[in-house]
Amino acid sequence: MPVKPKTQQKVAAAAPTAKGDEIEVSEPLNRREADHPRETYQTPANVVSDNNLNRQQKIDILQYWKADVEARLRAQDEGMGGSNPISAEKEAGLADEERLANQAIADLKE
Repeated sequence: MPVKPKTQQKVAAAAPTAKGDEIEVSEPLNRREADHPRETYQTPANVVSDNNLNRQQKIDILQYWKADVEARLRAQDEGMGGSNPISAEKEAGLADEERLANQAIADLKE
């Protein structure tokens, strides 16, 4: 279901933090892109290169991506990874995704 068009609205982060942070969305986004960017795009660079999105939409999606990765890493650190903790390789991959998302956001805001 698409997000209702509004000039600016608040949408709960895809992976809310313990504080229930919200991310501001300035343009309507496809709900799947907004809530699950890691399922829609392979890398943060794919978001940046998507010509169907405007600059602010790209930033919004990357912020969701970053929130999701941060929540996964935080859950792992807090022992919430269940009986099968992620491998060091996968954890490093998530940390790399977070770094790439941060860099892409910074580049888009310049």
